[in-house]
Amino acid sequence: MPLKIECPGCKAILQIAEELAGRQGKCIHCGHVITVPGEPKPIGPALMESTAEAMVRELKRRNLSALLLLFRPSADGSYDLVELPDSNMKCIVTEDIGAKEFAELVPSIPKRFGTRRGAPVTRSAVQDDAYELKGDRLGMSLAEFKEKYARFTPEGQQDLPLCSDQSYGARADLHAEAWHRPAGIVHARIDRPEEEKSPTVAGVKTDLLLYQFVDEKLYRITAFFATDMFHLVSEALTQKYNLPSREIQQPRELIWENPTSLIILTRGTVHPRTASAMHLVHKELMTVAESRAPHGAEDI
Repeated sequence: MPLKIECPGCKAILQIAEELAGRQGKCIHCGHVITVPGEPKPIGPALMESTAEAMVRELKRRNLSALLLLFRPSADGSYDLVELPDSNMKCIVTEDIGAKEFAELVPSIPKRFGTRRGAPVTRSAVQDDAYELKGDRLGMSLAEFKEKYARFTPEGQQDLPLCSDQSYGARADLHAEAWHRPAGIVHARIDRPEEEKSPTVAGVKTDLLLYQFVDEKLYRITAFFATDMFHLVSEALTQKYNLPSREIQQPRELIWENPTSLIILTRGTVHPRTASAMHLVHKELMTVAESRAPHGAEDI
């Protein structure tokens, strides 16, 4: 169970993993050095991060290859993975294991250890660790997104979501540019700006919540919100995804990462006042979208 302590510097309530008791660290909001109360517990030097993704990253840093299979046993306590639903399993691999290596590795497991039957794990299961926001997982289809957020007027016309691939007057509200459509990039919102009912993230009202698709797949979700609410969003992300994978001081950024995706939480400034931002990014799809941006010579 995480410890809750108050930062002496900014008075923010921080949730700290129990295993960090007796150790020092900086407040994620103001940078004040804090000593976590309690007796220190012996921890591995680099596997102290609690997420499975962080463990696999550390194993790779040690020049080891790894396949980590996480699963929730069935209600009867059976460990027969063949009968276990795919939704109850997650597979994480080090970066050196591609589709070919994965296909070779999985069949070799029962041969090596005498397992009666191999686990029904596919390469798609390896990729199924993309981050999500409010149930919207990176990589979801545009059709699924439109169906989920469909809203109709009394006359039967579809009112939401707002999408740049459809007729909508205020394209600036979607941050859409002329080159996006021929490049297969679509921007979308689930709110109408004139209604002033901005969606919330971690209970914090957003200034903008923007969904971006490439080839009809969700590659980025961006949320802008007031900087004085930064600590609420960072605490919610830590509670959901554990401690950040890494952090940067200038500008202040907290980063969560797994093999498929990233969450980048960037703190804005108070003077002058600029918004904080949260980006959920699908790595592979983001690369595709960036490759289609016009080069300087094409923009003359």
